[in-house]
Order: sequence, then structure tokens, then C-alpha cells
Amino acid sequence: MAETTQQTEQSDIHGFQSTWVTYYNKRDTKVDAPSEYKENLSNVASISSVEDFNAVFSQMKRPSDLEKDDNVHIFREGSLPLWESLPNGGTFSVKIRRQQELTVNHIWEAVAAAAMGEVFEEPGIIGVTVHVRAKDDSVMVWLDDARDGKVRQRVQEKIKNLLGVDTVDYKANVASMKVLKEGRKSNKQRSKRVRHAKNAEAAPEKEAEEAGEAKE
Repeated sequence: MAETTQQTEQSDIHGFQSTWVTYYNKRDTKVDAPSEYKENLSNVASISSVEDFNAVFSQMKRPSDLEKDDNVHIFREGSLPLWESLPNGGTFSVKIRRQQELTVNHIWEAVAAAAMGEVFEEPGIIGVTVHVRAKDDSVMVWLDDARDGKVRQRVQEKIKNLLGVDTVDYKANVASMKVLKEGRKSNKQRSKRVRHAKNAEAAPEKEAEEAGEAKE
């Protein structure tokens, strides 16, 4: 009897083709190396079935409840949201105004469920991400190898049809890495200029102090 009950319970589980892992991190513009970014990823939960999905999403904060600069990622087990580890890949993104809380929640759950349920019918889809920012939120779909234009177009159209939207942006990971690198370089140069300015302001005061000490 116990064995029959166990078999019935197992048959009631609607498993996914892959196990998916949920990660959380907060954007940090000071993080330079991929290894540092990886260390900042917190493993939240694993999802292997529809039942897991429902349980995790019932407990997880919705995008509208997250704080600015929060990121949530759901990736196939063994993959991570790192551009550097997917140089041939790219991301499809939908931007949502921050005030549209119901919309971002709906889009996030729909895209996550579609990815895990293999609705896109593309094994190269390895993850989804939601970025929470001050003005716009973004929901992203990651493709591990986006060199085939037909595959990109097919995935793009499926996202449009799923969400009923007219525009889905695409960006290659190499382009994202270039923008990130230029941004970091600009931040370092800005910090350097600020330090130089502070040193220049402090120089006359230091000279005056040294002159006073010499007179004594």
C-alpha cells in the first residue's frame, strides 16, 4: 500500500527536462573580474518540476517588491549569468517602466515558466534574468550560442508571441562586455580626476602648514 502511494505521488510530479537554479545578486559597479561577480551570486533554490516552480515562486519576492539594483536569475544547472563564459551568446530583453508593477511581474513569471517548460523549443536557452532599476526593469532571456541568425529570429518571435509585445531587443554578449569595460574605464578615470582635484586643493594648506612649522 505504501509503495502504491509513493508511486502515485511520483506520478503526480510534472518534471522539467532540466534542473534550474535560482540566483540572486545586487549590481555592483565596482566588481571587475568575473570571479568576483560569481562570488556575489547567492544560490536561492533549485527547480526541477512544475510543483517546484509553484512552491519557489509563491515564496520568492516579485520584481515589484525587490529593491533597486536587485537581480534575480534562473539558469539551467551548470550554467551561470556570466557574459564572459558565453562569448558566442546573447540576450533578448524586454524593458518595463518601473511603475508598471503588474506588467513586470507577469512578464517575469511568464518568461521563467516558458524557459523551464521548454516552450521556446530551443535547448540553447539557458537562463532568464530580471533586473530591477530606478526607472526601467528588464526581463532577459539568455541564449548560449547566438551566432545563427535564424535561431535568434525564431527565439525573438516566440518571445513576442508569448508576451504580446512588438519589441524585443537583442544584444550580443561581446557587445555587453565592451560596454561594461568602457564604463569601468570611465569610472576609474573619473575617480582619478577626483583624487587629483582633492590633492590640488589640499596642497596650498599643506604648504602653509609647513611654512608655519619652519618659522617656529
